[in-house]
Amino acid sequence: MMEWIKCSEKLPPDCKLVLAVVKQSFKELQDYALIYHDENDWCDRYGNYFFNKEVVCWQPLPEQPKE
Repeated sequence: MMEWIKCSEKLPPDCKLVLAVVKQSFKELQDYALIYHDENDWCDRYGNYFFNKEVVCWQPLPEQPKE
């Protein structure tokens, strides 16, 4: 398994889908999300921006299985 990378240390390449830990700013809850970072903010695969949420850390997705 990959190591988690803190967003304060490094962001993923633009528009590269990653697994991230997301914390809602008004709650202490954390959740996982498949998202990407563009030049401005974090988005999900459908183009929805992650407003009022903090992306804490991320890691690259594993390679898909080979047949």
